[in-house]
Amino acid sequence: MKKLIILSLITLNLFSQENCPEVRSQICTMIYNPVCATFIDNRMETKSSPCTACSDKNIISYKMEPCNKNELIQTKK
Repeated sequence: MKKLIILSLITLNLFSQENCPEVRSQICTMIYNPVCATFIDNRMETKSSPCTACSDKNIISYKMEPCNKNELIQTKK
């Protein structure tokens, strides 16, 4: 039972989308922590960090992992 709960929490964390804040950063550190960013038009692109992703006003959210090939292919159609 414990393993199922831990696996569920890990899975929820991997797929959770974080919304960009209303006030956007103008300066970001150079820390590399890749995220999969979602644009207003639902395109997806890997950005170097949450800060870098959300500094673009056309990005509305991100998830804490690089985009996988399937996500990138689906957004190019």
